[in-house]
Amino acid sequence: MFNWLSLSSTVVSVLVLPAFLVRHAKAWHWGFLIVTLFSSIGFVACALGKAFYHIEMPNRKPIMMDWRQVGLIICALNLLPLVCFCATFIPSDNYLIDCGSTSTTSVGNRNFTSDTLSKKLLTTQQEILATTSANSVSPRDDESPFYKTARVFTGSSNSVAFVNAIEVVSAPDDLIVDDAFNLNPLTSYLGLGAQALETVWRVNMGSPVVTSGEDPLQRTWYDDGGATQNTDAPSVYGTSVKMKTNTSTGDTNLNFNETWQFDVEPGFQYLVRAHFCDIVSKALNLLYFNVYIDSMAAAKDLDLSSKGNNVLGVPYSMDLIAPLADSNKLNVSIGASTSNKDNPNAILNGLEIMKMNNSIGSLSANAASGAGGDTSGSSSSHVGLIAGVSVEVVSAMVLAGVCCILCRKRRSLAQQRHSKTWIPLSVNDTHFIYMAFHNETEKIDIDL
Repeated sequence: MFNWLSLSSTVVSVLVLPAFLVRHAKAWHWGFLIVTLFSSIGFVACALGKAFYHIEMPNRKPIMMDWRQVGLIICALNLLPLVCFCATFIPSDNYLIDCGSTSTTSVGNRNFTSDTLSKKLLTTQQEILATTSANSVSPRDDESPFYKTARVFTGSSNSVAFVNAIEVVSAPDDLIVDDAFNLNPLTSYLGLGAQALETVWRVNMGSPVVTSGEDPLQRTWYDDGGATQNTDAPSVYGTSVKMKTNTSTGDTNLNFNETWQFDVEPGFQYLVRAHFCDIVSKALNLLYFNVYIDSMAAAKDLDLSSKGNNVLGVPYSMDLIAPLADSNKLNVSIGASTSNKDNPNAILNGLEIMKMNNSIGSLSANAASGAGGDTSGSSSSHVGLIAGVSVEVVSAMVLAGVCCILCRKRRSLAQQRHSKTWIPLSVNDTHFIYMAFHNETEKIDIDL
């Protein structure tokens, strides 16, 4: 039996791992392949002799390892690469570029290649680079090396742009699901996968910063700074913030909420992804609480036990669409539910807030007004243009009416008598006046 298990796992490993090696040229993949090859050799030896080794010692009986034990070891060695691969997401595309740098920059466990050394990734007619000392850059955890160099671009409209670093990393298909819960109106929101999203906040509740090296998707989670009245790293689900209790009685106020306030840009909708994991309850169905976004109920009587198929400690995330923001503040609150008055509590492990693109597909508020131009001047010019066109149209209509009246009057006079037209001529400073007669069917030309 173990021989057949080892054979099947070997075949799977040999067929699957080379395909991954072609696309993901990582050093540890080569280690997995070496393990697979050696275990395959061991399987052949085990199948033929039903022994991995046979040692004969003087004055002792031969030592024979049971072939079943050998088969079990080989089977485990073959399955190890596949188990390790399934446990970690490996992006199919992973481009890390340090712009303006002349050498590779290491940030945590990631290496950012200089764009000057990757000419195949850069197409530009300009070569404007900027650099600064480390003292002039405000430290920002492990990402501060990014901001010491930059590549500068100049446009035709006297504008200047720069970029410090670029990351192009493919994400899991289920990182952003296509549907979410719309808060206003209370409906299902479809088409989320087609939206452009910009992360403005990523917060780990109740714990210090989670760096990109600790997150399988290379994201950085910042601490929440404590609660005030104003798809996910394991470290995020291992910490949480729960409601405060009365220091004298130990009770939780049912009318009290824990609230976080975030700075946002008005005029956009926001995707709020709340992360939950019940790490405080001692039994099932003891934790019921409410979730609010800007005083709007996002979830009532939320029971994490039911979301985790009646298992405690199961991560759960909720995608909520906040309505079009008319303020530069976004509030997220959790509060106890009245469904469990004996044990009122609420919990929040992590929070992500992402800006959604507007109606013209942009994440910039200035895009609709000509990239930050003077909207008042533009509006005034539009009003002047409309007024000018209106005056022109009215003048043309009045002129056309006058012409019609004159033509009618002239025709009526022509029907009654011949008309006379006096034509003044000047020849050698001598003025003559000729009288030309004409009617509807005759015309007299005068040649001098």
